Amino acid sequence: MKEFLDVLLEEMDKKLSADDAAVYLNRLRSLATTAPPRRAIPSRGSGSPIRAAAAKTAPDSRFFQARPDVELFFYELKEERAEPRWFRLAKELDPTRAFGRWDPLKGEAQVLETIAMGADIYSLNVQDHDEATLQYLAEVGVDYGVPVLLRCHAEDDLARALFVEADTWIGLEDAVAVPELLELPIFKGRKVLLPYGNSEGMTHHQLKELILHFEIEEEP
Repeated sequence: MKEFLDVLLEEMDKKLSADDAAVYLNRLRSLATTAPPRRAIPSRGSGSPIRAAAAKTAPDSRFFQARPDVELFFYELKEERAEPRWFRLAKELDPTRAFGRWDPLKGEAQVLETIAMGADIYSLNVQDHDEATLQYLAEVGVDYGVPVLLRCHAEDDLARALFVEADTWIGLEDAVAVPELLELPIFKGRKVLLPYGNSEGMTHHQLKELILHFEIEEEP
């Protein structure tokens, strides 16, 4: 027998009328309140890197055990084989670590779906949204205590992301992950995610201003 979560989320890719879409959003808001408790992202103090990894395969306890250095796992749900239950399953297999959604979301329904799945953080591509939409989608997670990762591919993206008012992380893609940026006063006290290995060219002074410094690597 299918679980309620599976039945509801089968509607994810269906085209809905305005009335049906409103009903679906209300169902998602209700379902989001039943998600597993959100796990806090660990912190070891400013300047201390924390390892994160983006995985593309189903949760596996052996994989988790083989990566004790990783404290945050991201999952992509872009492939056909990916399933909504992955986040809840991952939390059953690993009792302590946090799990986020790596593929960027397009709208409110996707954000609520992701929260209902049990993700501890979700992603938005800054370049995909205007300022008002970006702020709104970031605020959706606030009601459920779920932060948002704002992924920046260009300097213009970064300029807009820094002024979003919500519980935000700033994700610097390769093109903007340069040491000079972290010298800017506006980065003080920020939670920043860098591509794996990029911090090697950054000084401790540049990194110590950050609340959280994550390095992300891609897993097969």
